[in-house]
Amino acid sequence: MISELSKLTNEVSRRTLMYSIAGMTMGLTASMNSYASSSLSSSSRKKVVRVFMPGGMSHLDSFDPKPNNSNVMGNTKVIKTITGETISSFFPMMAKRMDKMALIRSLSSSEGDHDRGRYLFETSYPLLGTIKHPSLGAWMQRLNGVQNDALPASVNIKSKFDAGFLGSSYDPFIVNKPESALNGLVMDNPTSEESTKLLKLMAEVRKDFHKAYPVQGVDDYRKYYNDSIKLMRSTDLDAFDLTKESKEGQKMYNIPHGSNFLLARRLLEANVQYINLNIDGWDDHFSLWDNERFPQKAKNLDKAFSTFLDDLKSRGMLEDTVISFNSEFGRTTRINQRKGRDHHRKAFFGILAGAGVNTGTVYGKTDESAEKVIENKVAPAEFNATLAHLAGIDINKEIFSSDNRPFTVARGGKVISELIA
Repeated sequence: MISELSKLTNEVSRRTLMYSIAGMTMGLTASMNSYASSSLSSSSRKKVVRVFMPGGMSHLDSFDPKPNNSNVMGNTKVIKTITGETISSFFPMMAKRMDKMALIRSLSSSEGDHDRGRYLFETSYPLLGTIKHPSLGAWMQRLNGVQNDALPASVNIKSKFDAGFLGSSYDPFIVNKPESALNGLVMDNPTSEESTKLLKLMAEVRKDFHKAYPVQGVDDYRKYYNDSIKLMRSTDLDAFDLTKESKEGQKMYNIPHGSNFLLARRLLEANVQYINLNIDGWDDHFSLWDNERFPQKAKNLDKAFSTFLDDLKSRGMLEDTVISFNSEFGRTTRINQRKGRDHHRKAFFGILAGAGVNTGTVYGKTDESAEKVIENKVAPAEFNATLAHLAGIDINKEIFSSDNRPFTVARGGKVISELIA
């Protein structure tokens, strides 16, 4: 790449060439943070792992079954958890670990569409065409600073939500394939001397470009390249490389979804403070009980999440890490003609675990068919407010958008005190 630039610079001036490159990249979203510098330090600040199951996992076939109502259960059986609650038999490993979690059986959303429902959980705000709201990771960086200024403050594993109106300085680093996480960097060989030289050159040009063309956002891209250099020189970059994991660790996580959770654990160890992890595939409109569908998906997730929880527990990492586990909505109590369930926003489940959580508890209740909440309804904003509070975020702190409108991390949602230890 350097040689190609050298050839071109023989024909045109360095400044003209690099202005052209700068212009071409102006429309791209930076995949690395321009890290917010912050002197904040507080023992109340925690790390967060948000495990999300896009598609809408069936609450009836997972964590809110109704064994006394055969009309709604289909082929799902139930088991007792270590705390005496009843859950689906598809999650036997998590059943043995419910004393390390708080189960919410009364989530209810205003959105029954996948994209809108997911957006509501990620941002606490409804999806609008006029503004793009920040996800929780961006809020954490803005209000709590960073815990490792050489690495991204937040990482999305198979998730695309970003910093919205807070700007690209707060965007997460996006990993699509945990086994090759570093491929998301701007260079094929990010640690090479050639890559470093090129990044320095482009960072300098962006500085000149910013002076000549004071367009909003240009400075973010200049910072992006400067911070890319810092990252590439950091020994903590190894956190993204799963081949650096011990043989024992690689064996432990050699399971479906294992690479996702192994990367999350390694990033936590390196003090990445927010990790958004997607486990997709829960839109079960048909053949829900076919072995290769919900039963197999549940088995894989049950083992992967339980392994992750045990690993964090054994390393003492649950003391400063909060974990959430949920979908954008649940599924209908009515089994459709295709032997599946359709979207259902009025009642579904969520789970919290880790630092500060009142574990071993169940909060909220649905009716005899799990169709509607009859006790302690929880809106997405309240779930997020509780998660943000556990992370040490000031949920009442207002941040103003570019058009001077005030926003808070959970849109005024209240913390659910019963879920706090």
